[in-house]
Amino acid sequence: MRRRARTLSSVALAAALVLAPAVGAVAQPVSSSDPVLLDSGYVTDDAGVLTSAEIEAANHRLDQLRADDDVELWVVYVDHFTNPSDSAEWTHTTAEMAGLGSDQYLLAIATEGRQIFLSGPGADGLSTGALSAVEQAATDPLRGNDWAGAATAAADEISAQLAPNRTGLWAFLIVVIVVAGTIAVVIVVRRAKKKGAAQRQLAEETAEVEELEKSAAVLLVASDDALRSSQQELGFAIAQFGSEATAEYEQAIGEARLAVGRAFETKSRFDAIAEPSLAQRREAGEQIIALLEEANETLSEKEEAFEKLRALEQNAPAMLAQLRTQRQRAASGPDEADAEIGRLRTSYASPVLGDVSDNADEARDRLDFADDQLAQAEQMLAQNESGQAAVALDHAQQALAQADELVSAVTSLRTAFAEAEQRARDIIADLEKDLVQAQTIADPDGAIGRATAEASKNIGVARENLTGSERKPFLMVQALDAANDQLDAVLARAREAEENARRQRQQFDQSVHQARSQISQAERYIGTRRGAVGSSARTLLASAQASLDRAFTLSTSNMPHALAAAQNAAQLAQQASTAARNDVNRYQSHGGYSSGGHRPRSSAGSNIAGAIIGGLIGGAISGGGNSRGSTGFGGFSGGGSRGGGGGRSFGGGGRSGGGGRRF
Repeated sequence: MRRRARTLSSVALAAALVLAPAVGAVAQPVSSSDPVLLDSGYVTDDAGVLTSAEIEAANHRLDQLRADDDVELWVVYVDHFTNPSDSAEWTHTTAEMAGLGSDQYLLAIATEGRQIFLSGPGADGLSTGALSAVEQAATDPLRGNDWAGAATAAADEISAQLAPNRTGLWAFLIVVIVVAGTIAVVIVVRRAKKKGAAQRQLAEETAEVEELEKSAAVLLVASDDALRSSQQELGFAIAQFGSEATAEYEQAIGEARLAVGRAFETKSRFDAIAEPSLAQRREAGEQIIALLEEANETLSEKEEAFEKLRALEQNAPAMLAQLRTQRQRAASGPDEADAEIGRLRTSYASPVLGDVSDNADEARDRLDFADDQLAQAEQMLAQNESGQAAVALDHAQQALAQADELVSAVTSLRTAFAEAEQRARDIIADLEKDLVQAQTIADPDGAIGRATAEASKNIGVARENLTGSERKPFLMVQALDAANDQLDAVLARAREAEENARRQRQQFDQSVHQARSQISQAERYIGTRRGAVGSSARTLLASAQASLDRAFTLSTSNMPHALAAAQNAAQLAQQASTAARNDVNRYQSHGGYSSGGHRPRSSAGSNIAGAIIGGLIGGAISGGGNSRGSTGFGGFSGGGSRGGGGGRSFGGGGRSGGGGRRF
């Protein structure tokens, strides 16, 4: 049982009770209608409606309530409450006099007044609905004058109201356990999945490395065998074609031998590692394969040349006849090259002509060398030295190919020059179109003017070059291409700038329209309510108009700044409207309306208030609309506020009740 504090008046009341003669088992109060002191037990029967046995039984049930639910309920019986309409105040006061705490309830029953009220510990106790349910449970036996049954029914109902809380706690604990178990299962499953994924990935990587190692081992053996075979082949080739013809092949074999040797060294270093990691195994395999592929590629390139020599050797007589025919067709080539160069010089002064001016002489030298090699091949065939004949035929074939290439470089120039000149005409046409378009684009920094001037200059030079006798088609095309690229770039930038300017102008127009609309709305609002609007809103409105004026001024020279000024004007106008509305709301809340907050629609006071807000009666606002003059329109005088009709607060933190009822 908690210790309960008593006020001085309560102590005096207790003393009087002690000095008074005892009558029966229960003490009688000084006044049955005043708040009473509670007895040492849970039941206080100041109305004398219970027997000793009923009091004992009720106390036993209330002891059980405390033991089972950790809640204490006191029940007091009186004839009447002080004021029949203040059953709540009477019960709360009695509870406070007894010092009831956060888990203690007081059920007050007026037996003759036929009223009941349950006082609870406010926010810490049962809800208002639950308290009302307890009152209802106690009321049912009271209607049949079952006074003791009311205490038992109230205790039972409190237990019933607390049962969902206990069930909810257990349910919450069960949910927590289930959720925790689920989370644990999820974690275990995820770890197992991660572990399984890691194991699968490791298995896949291991399989890849093992395959790589197998490939490296196979390629190492194959490369070593190929190198040995190539070394043997070199001996046969030297005997067949001579050391001069096989020099490059011998060099390739030496380079391949070095690469294969490094591959074996890499394999040896790797084998010396006791427990190599997967990464080390992969690295070793990749290095070995890279070295062996390099060696095989080198050998393959040179082997192609030997395959060609072998083919020549097998068909040497036929190849000799074929090359002699090719030589006869090439005989007039150098003279044709000389003649073509002479003709081209009459129309062109291209540096390219200087590059090919000795092509005819170089072609004659190649033909002379081919004649010599063909003669050697014929002699070698007569001596049954087919290998040496094949080498000579190969040299003759290469010489004839070079002679043909030298002549073609000259004879194809006319076509190349003609194509270049046509390309120049196409570029000129494109440039002229660009020049026409350039005249329609603004040129604030003069970049277009400079580019068009350069393009016009190049067009003029190109036109003269196309009809002159010292034309340089390749250089002309190069210059025109550069001018065209430059003009295209300048026009592209100008078009982009023009498009940006168009978009900025569009944004500017939209922002100006918005700013004008905001300013107009703010002006109308302030103008029709100027009696309640202070200086802040008016200043913001003036700033908005000034920013809009500045936007128009800047729009001819600095559109980005003009756009920013127009947007700022719209923002300031919006702020002005907000400030004006706040001023009007403050005016109305401080007296512009009736005390109930509703504007009388047809009263003379309403007309006067509207006139003041509209500025028809001046002097209503000073310093931003927050202070009032002495006219006394609306509001309350003095610094106090009127109290409402709300409920009272009882004791430390307040107590709650079920509402009370009659029975």
